[in-house]
Amino acid sequence: MDGAGFYNRHSAQQAAAASAGIAMLQRAAASTELVRSGPLVVADLGSSQGKNSMHPLAVAIDALDARATAATRVVVVHTDLPENDFSSLFRTVANDPDSYRRPGVFTYAAGRSFYERLFPDATLTLGWSATAAVWLSATPCELPDHLFSFAATGSRRERWKEAAARDWWTFLDHRARELRRGGQLVVSLPVAAPAYLPWMHVVEAGAHDALDRGVVTPSEYASLVVPTYLSEPEDLRGAVESHRDLVLEECEVGVAPDPAYDDYRDHQDPARYASEAVDLFRAWAEPSLTSCLDPDRDALAREATAAALFRCIRDALAGRPTECTWSIGLLRIRRR
Repeated sequence: MDGAGFYNRHSAQQAAAASAGIAMLQRAAASTELVRSGPLVVADLGSSQGKNSMHPLAVAIDALDARATAATRVVVVHTDLPENDFSSLFRTVANDPDSYRRPGVFTYAAGRSFYERLFPDATLTLGWSATAAVWLSATPCELPDHLFSFAATGSRRERWKEAAARDWWTFLDHRARELRRGGQLVVSLPVAAPAYLPWMHVVEAGAHDALDRGVVTPSEYASLVVPTYLSEPEDLRGAVESHRDLVLEECEVGVAPDPAYDDYRDHQDPARYASEAVDLFRAWAEPSLTSCLDPDRDALAREATAAALFRCIRDALAGRPTECTWSIGLLRIRRR
């Protein structure tokens, strides 16, 4: 995600998606099996810069503290890819008013993908992952004319669906090994719904404008893609139910409203809406899109190209303000 705290400042929709799962996370913390000795290990899987993890984890730790002895210690491990902005994460833990930081709680980080093993067997008491498992471990194939796999059709779309299913199973299988018996995991992630498509089409039109204006080359345009996949809730649920070591305790679908469009309803300024909407999009999509640019471009050229690409997308959104409400899949999973 974009560094220097940019993601923290422009991730309101992700915060809403995380908030939708807080009650479920609280129930998980209130009922997860506690260890008789040693610390309670809590994993924040896909932490990014940490802002949206602070309140959910504070609620979860409150629930754990209410059940544990005064001598019990809690270890929180934030995990994300090695290139994540961990400096912003640790500053957020130290300074954010919603931080879970308190005596007896210790913070660590792991710079690895959650599609790998992150913890020894039977280590985790509680896991939390918000708006992260929608990202794939790799790009299955190019999607010419599409930035988003959800807007694609045909055999290419099917390859993305298959890759997403494999990644979801891998994610679950690793967590099944890492959780203690009776330990629990709560996952919040965007899921498939038709409401995304109008916004995606406008954003993709902006990317095509960037091609027409010579901002990106034809080969770069063909490579531009955000490596996410919006799975059907029943597919996510079915994978959990078919795993021999996991039990699905709860599954529901919530909503994360579009903050830029909600504000637009009040101020009716398309330029302001587009600027805010692009910042929200850029916070989570820029690293992926920038990685698709020609490697021969130097750092300054890549930065300038990315800025020009997002200006084209901003112009498209200003010309056609479009709401993008997220449907949020929420799952509470227990290790048998």
